[in-house]
Amino acid sequence: MPAPSPSLPLASRLLRWAGAAWFVAAVVGQAAFIVFILAFYGLRTATGNFAGWNDKPLIDGYVAGDDLGNLVFIAHVLMAAVVTLGGLMQLWPALRRRLPRLHRWTGRAFLVVAVKSRPSPSWATPSLSSSSPPWPGDARFNAGSRRTASGRCAPSWRSAGSGSCASA
Repeated sequence: MPAPSPSLPLASRLLRWAGAAWFVAAVVGQAAFIVFILAFYGLRTATGNFAGWNDKPLIDGYVAGDDLGNLVFIAHVLMAAVVTLGGLMQLWPALRRRLPRLHRWTGRAFLVVAVKSRPSPSWATPSLSSSSPPWPGDARFNAGSRRTASGRCAPSWRSAGSGSCASA
């Protein structure tokens, strides 16, 4: 049987520090995303400034007269904050150890919200090859080969790299 390597304790410590560094980076990044969502979209929604959703480039979140589309958009955006927070809570080791019931219920809520809010980006971004007529507000998340409702051209995952914009 080989003798234990003298570097094993060092390797274990390095692995532990690497895991902690990853967790801190994930928490900081995800927390910043949650703060952005709530500060930008949440504040504008709470104050009734729905047209302010369009202050971000490449996303036309508010379309006048498209009540259903606007509701789907804001539900998707605000549920992103809930899912992100729930995901962070699932990764928090202390929560799993100290409050396992909360951890389990957070996980259940995370799955329900993630599954229920999933169709909204698909609804808001119809297929570019679809023969069906465009839906109200169909250019919200489209970019690249599509022009948004405001006439901007932005990248679309369906046609990334094509470099062209179809006419509006």
